[in-house]
Amino acid sequence: NSFAALQDTDAADEAIRDASEGFDWQRAAVCTQHSILVLDASGSMREADCHSHGRNIPRIEALYDALRCGFVQPQLDAGIPPSELVSVVRMQDSADILLQCAPFADVADLPHLQPASHGNYLPALAKLHSLIQTVEAARAQGSEAGLPVPPTMSTCVLFLSDGRPSDVVLARDRKSETRDPRLVSTAVC
Repeated sequence: NSFAALQDTDAADEAIRDASEGFDWQRAAVCTQHSILVLDASGSMREADCHSHGRNIPRIEALYDALRCGFVQPQLDAGIPPSELVSVVRMQDSADILLQCAPFADVADLPHLQPASHGNYLPALAKLHSLIQTVEAARAQGSEAGLPVPPTMSTCVLFLSDGRPSDVVLARDRKSETRDPRLVSTAVC
């Protein structure tokens, strides 16, 4: 996967539109673990200050390396059961679902993202909430349909970002903006 592929924003936008079309509610209904990965695709992710194999690479490339090699591949190598699913959310000014309740192997087909704009957490949190509600609705529908819905399901959420949230709120005087103090993030790179 070359960094040049990051420039293909049309392919990324098409993948975003297609993410919800392939939703399999029956697979989600019998899910035992749902990992939701939020990927920072803000403009700062263009910075080529991460070191890999003797060269500096952009942060977005380091994010993909960490995602694929450090999170997904070890789970695939360990024989992750098909009842464990993954969703991926792109975080910029807005947020989009790139992959919804899919097998872990589908992460390999994620589109490369063009870093741009800001990394706003609140829209990503709204998408995250929507994904959780969608799985809960699928589990209820599965129970009604007689599917073997497990009694419990775990949700794991990982934010892969290089910094603090870009979200701002208007101050009381509505003349100045401040960072939303409710948001906390950790850096990965």
